[in-house]
Amino acid sequence: MRVDDDLRIVPVQHGGKETHRYGTIARLTVKPCMLDQLRQQNRLVTEELSAADIEFEHIFQADGNENDRSIVVCFTSREAYQKNAESREQHERY
Repeated sequence: MRVDDDLRIVPVQHGGKETHRYGTIARLTVKPCMLDQLRQQNRLVTEELSAADIEFEHIFQADGNENDRSIVVCFTSREAYQKNAESREQHERY
């Protein structure tokens, strides 16, 4: 997995005021035989991280190449992002 951007500040409108979110954008190429495993792993990780103040997680597929994916994860705060990034479980997972 190649991480393109890390700890990117994203201004968003929320409740009439601008707030910031933090997250990661990563690109990866998945072997065709591993696509189902990626989907399954993503479901498990999403369930585990729902308590980690994740605002959203999306996996995008590139047009024209079904093996290329981009993963975007957005946290509700810088603190939530850093807590996840520094956790032992996150390092073991990746």
